[in-house]
Amino acid sequence: MRYHASRGASAERPPEHLRGAARHAAGALDRLAPLPWAAQAAELALDLGRRLEEREPAAALTLYTEVRAALERARASRWRGMGLEELAAEARRLEQQRRERGAGGAA
Repeated sequence: MRYHASRGASAERPPEHLRGAARHAAGALDRLAPLPWAAQAAELALDLGRRLEEREPAAALTLYTEVRAALERARASRWRGMGLEELAAEARRLEQQRRERGAGGAA
């Protein structure tokens, strides 16, 4: 996850890193929630999406959608979803904002 987050903004093909970050964050949430590493992975992924959103809007939307869905799956369990409310709300906000702007268009 950290690899994708650190390489994504400067990589030749940022969409690959956005997809990788989404996949790894979702996997961490599915396997590790409520441990702190799961939330950290989601935070890193959302941050990468924010940094690359204007350059790669469709890939950022995909990232937001996948991370939000994984957060919602974790939150479906009272125990696994502990402490993920704010992060899930942020993922929903970012996803909705990107959808309103258009997945393929600029802000």
